[in-house]
Amino acid sequence: MAKGLHWSENDLNKLNDRQEKVRLNQLRDEVIAKRGVPKAEKQRRTTFKKSMDELVMKPSKYRNIKCEVDGYKFDSKREAEIYGVLKLRMKKGEISELELQRKYPIIVDGQKICNYFADFNYKDLRDGKYYTVDVKGMEPTPVFKLKAKLLKAVYGITITIVK
Repeated sequence: MAKGLHWSENDLNKLNDRQEKVRLNQLRDEVIAKRGVPKAEKQRRTTFKKSMDELVMKPSKYRNIKCEVDGYKFDSKREAEIYGVLKLRMKKGEISELELQRKYPIIVDGQKICNYFADFNYKDLRDGKYYTVDVKGMEPTPVFKLKAKLLKAVYGITITIVK
């Protein structure tokens, strides 16, 4: 044995533990490769090895930033801005009956199809009409378009889209 390579029993156990962990990680990676697990899933699993300080929040699907105003939680900054505008209009007496996240169950022939949650509902006092508003940061999705058509068919409500 070369000089300086005296291994204690404890050192040998630590070395064996490390080798076992490496072997288990290699086996796990082989199983993942055989199953065809997507790369994103592999990356998600490996993030658990990192400390909490190293973990980075994944951005949301539409790159929106959730925020809270007056105790209400909004899905985007833009939605919170619209709330502020509607609140000012209500103080001025232009609108009334402001509702947030009103639920509309879509029921056709006695069967529940889905729910639609309107971002805002209010009554415009200048023309006496009720408005249903949805805030969109991008083009409406096909699912949203379908729900809008169902809302029109079931309730006769047209959604106003604000970008």
